[in-house]
Amino acid sequence: MNRQHVGQKPADTTRIVLKEGWEVCYWTHELDVSEEELARAMRQVGNHVESVRGYFRNLGSTGAVPLDPGGRAEGGRGKEPSH
Repeated sequence: MNRQHVGQKPADTTRIVLKEGWEVCYWTHELDVSEEELARAMRQVGNHVESVRGYFRNLGSTGAVPLDPGGRAEGGRGKEPSH
């Protein structure tokens, strides 16, 4: 990360935008998640900050394994969706 961006905050903190490396660092730090976890959450619920926070709250409270859009557990495990 470029030192000039240390402590920088996105202009719009209601949406997660990951165009620059410093933005990735900001949001992973802000949400206390890994880059992979953040990407997974955004695939599931989009880039609205409150939706992403809700995703992690729900994940933490249920202990559930997040499902991919096909209904399978992330990583390809879990039951296949019925047709």
